[in-house]
Amino acid sequence: ASLVGFDGPTRAKVVQSDLFRSWSHRVSSYFKIRQVEIQSIDMFHDRVGFLKLKADAEDRISGKRLPGIVFLRGGSVGVLLTVSAPNMPSRVVLTVQPRLATGRFDMEEIPAGML
Repeated sequence: ASLVGFDGPTRAKVVQSDLFRSWSHRVSSYFKIRQVEIQSIDMFHDRVGFLKLKADAEDRISGKRLPGIVFLRGGSVGVLLTVSAPNMPSRVVLTVQPRLATGRFDMEEIPAGML
C-alpha cells in the first residue's frame, strides 16, 4: 500500500512511530489496502500522540469496500473502584472532569487516562 499525505520529516516520524508500526503489523491479511492517507497528526512533545488515517481498503474475500477511517492512539487505562461497608449498599467512585467533546464542564466518569 502506498502512503500519502505529509512529506519529509513529518512522514518519517509517522512511519517510525509505535502507533503506526503496531497498527500496520496488526492489519489482517483479509484486508486489501491500496493506499493510506495521513490526514492529521497530534504530537505529544517529540512523539506522535494521535494519528488519523484514511485507508482505501476492501475485504479481500468479498471485494466489498470498507470504511477506511482509522484513529490511532496509545494505550489507556480505567479503574472501577467500589466502596463497600457492612449493612450498606456498595458505591462506585466517580471523578468529575471537564470534557469539551461532550460540551460539559462536569462530566461524571470512572478515573481513566492514557498510558
